[in-house]
Amino acid sequence: MRLTRTALCAVLVTCPSLLFAQSFTGTITGTIKDTSGATIPRATVTITNQQTDRQESVTTDLEGRYTSLPLPPGEYRVEAGLQGFRRAARTDIPVQINSTLVIDFSL
Repeated sequence: MRLTRTALCAVLVTCPSLLFAQSFTGTITGTIKDTSGATIPRATVTITNQQTDRQESVTTDLEGRYTSLPLPPGEYRVEAGLQGFRRAARTDIPVQINSTLVIDFSL
């Protein structure tokens, strides 16, 4: 009887935490470099949901890396640019639940 109560308590304690751990979004991450391979800090990366036209912009860190906020599933366009460089873009990027896509650019 005591083992049953302990097992029940363990299930009740762990199940809610498992439910909250689920994610219904994905992310896009990557690195922006120039043609010589040097990373580009402070570049702007614009991520657009192609179905809704909702946009999000992020800026690369000092090592040229960026990460989007959580994104709902869908097809996305990702553009990267910085003044003095030609912009680069990729379209039809499929974001799925619990996915992390790496989209690098060379400007």
